[in-house]
Amino acid sequence: MYSLDHSPRAEPLSWPRLIREVVAIAWLCLASQAVYVLLVLGDDVILSPRQEALLRLFVLPSVPLAASLLVLRFREMATTLLRLPFLALFILLIWASVTWSLDAGLSLRRALSVTAYTLIAVWLALAFEPAALLRRLAWLALVILLLSVAFAVLLPGLAFHEVDGRLLLRGVFSHKNGLGQHLGLAAILLATAWQFRLIPRFWAGLGLFSCLVLAIPTGSATALLILFALALTGLAARIVLLPAKLAIAVACFGLALGIFLVLALILGAEQVFAVVGRDLTLTGRVPLWSFVWWQIVEAPWLGHGFAVYFDIPWVESYTTETLRWPIPNAHNGYLELWLGIGIAGPILVTLFLVTALWQGLAMLRVDYSPQAMFAVYFLPIYLLRNIVESDLAAPSQLSWVLAVIAVVFAQKASKEQSRSRNG
Repeated sequence: MYSLDHSPRAEPLSWPRLIREVVAIAWLCLASQAVYVLLVLGDDVILSPRQEALLRLFVLPSVPLAASLLVLRFREMATTLLRLPFLALFILLIWASVTWSLDAGLSLRRALSVTAYTLIAVWLALAFEPAALLRRLAWLALVILLLSVAFAVLLPGLAFHEVDGRLLLRGVFSHKNGLGQHLGLAAILLATAWQFRLIPRFWAGLGLFSCLVLAIPTGSATALLILFALALTGLAARIVLLPAKLAIAVACFGLALGIFLVLALILGAEQVFAVVGRDLTLTGRVPLWSFVWWQIVEAPWLGHGFAVYFDIPWVESYTTETLRWPIPNAHNGYLELWLGIGIAGPILVTLFLVTALWQGLAMLRVDYSPQAMFAVYFLPIYLLRNIVESDLAAPSQLSWVLAVIAVVFAQKASKEQSRSRNG
C-alpha cells in the first residue's frame, strides 16, 4: 500500500537538476496561457491578427524544446511512444491530414504544436517522479487561482469581461471559458494533492474552495459539473478498493441511482437547465453540432484538415451570421477531431485514453498511489468534458499535456506490475 506522506524530500542541488526545474516550470507557465494572453489582449474582445502573431511567439519555443528533449532522451521517449500505439497512429494521422487540408499551412503549424506538446508531456512524465510532478502542477494551479482572485480585486477592468450582456469573471485568462477550464483542471490536481498530502492540506483545501467560489462569477456550468463529477469519481474509486462482492453491490446501487437521476433529468430537462443558467440548446451548441455534422458528412473518412475548419473565412462568416456568435471550434472534442481528420481521429484518441483509464483502475487496486488516483480522476472527466467542449488533443492546450502525463503514468505502472508478476 502506498504511503500517504509525500512531503518534499531534500535533493542535492546540481546544475542538471536546476536546469530541468527551470525548463519544466517555465514551460508549464507558458502552456497554461495564464496572464500573458490577457495582457496581450488588453481591453479588446477578440485577438487581432497582429496579436495572434505575437502570441505564436510564445508557442514557438515549444518546438525546439521538444526536439532537444527527444534527442537527449531519445531511447526512453521513443520506447514510451512505441508502447502507446494509438497515440503514435494519431500523431501520424494529423501529419498526414496536412496533405488534404483546406489550409495546409495552418494544419502543419497546429500539427507541429500538438506534436511538440505531446513530446514535452512524455518528457515531464519520465523526467520527474509522479508525486514530484503532481506537486509542481498542483502549486502552479493554485498560484493561477490566487492570481485570478487578485486580478478580480485589484484589476477588475481586466479580470471581468462582457459576454451576452453579462459581466463575467475571466481572471488571468483571455476569456471566461479559459478560467472555467482551469477550474476543472485545478480541482483535479488539488484533490489529488490534498488526498496524498503532496502540498500542505491548508493550501490544497483553499484551492478547492476557490474553484467552487470562482465557478459562480465565471458563469461556467461546465466547471461546476466537473467539480460534481470529481466528487463522484472519488467515490467510485473508493468503491473499486472495496472487496469484490461489496463493490458489486454498491456499484449496482449506484447504477440504479444513476438511472433514476438520468430519467429525472430527461423528464425535467427544462427546469434543470434553467437552474444552471442554460437552455435546451446548451447555449447554442445543439444548432452548432447540427451544422458540424453536415460538414462531417461531406468528408467522413479523412476530414477537412487538422484543426482548421473554423478558421476558413466562409465558415467564420456563415457561423457569425447564421448562428449569431463567433465560433472558434465545434464545442465537442470528438466532433472536432472527426471534422478535421476523419472518423479515425476520435476513435484513436478515445482508445488511447480509455485504455489508460482501465490500466489506472487496475493499478489503483494494487497500488493506492497519487499517479493512479490522478489518472482515475482526470481521464474520465476529460473524456466527458469533451462532449460539450473542444480541448481533446487540441493545439497548445495544457489539458492535453495532463492527459498524456496521466496515460504515461498508467502505462509505466502497468509495465512495472507486469515485471513484478513475472519476476
